[in-house]
Amino acid sequence: MGLRANGDTYGYTARGTGGPLRQAGGCQDLWARDFRTTFATIGFSSGQSLGIVGDLLGHKSTQTTKKHYAMLMEEPAVQAAGRISATIEQMLRGSEAVATE
Repeated sequence: MGLRANGDTYGYTARGTGGPLRQAGGCQDLWARDFRTTFATIGFSSGQSLGIVGDLLGHKSTQTTKKHYAMLMEEPAVQAAGRISATIEQMLRGSEAVATE
């Protein structure tokens, strides 16, 4: 279940309702779950928090989000670590330049 802007909840069923649509679009391997995973992937890769993505997916607990999407959260963390390391390296090089002058 998810939450609409007006506070109403909504749900979806992946079974039975998408067959004709997938067939008409030539996408037999596309499922509603794929859209949720894509949504979560984009959310995490754009820097959104576990809580925000979980809320948008309709999860009541961040543990649910973490359980199902933990593998998606690793890449943004690795990228963030790289950016932090690069910043520290620049800071250290800047202080070396000042120390040698």
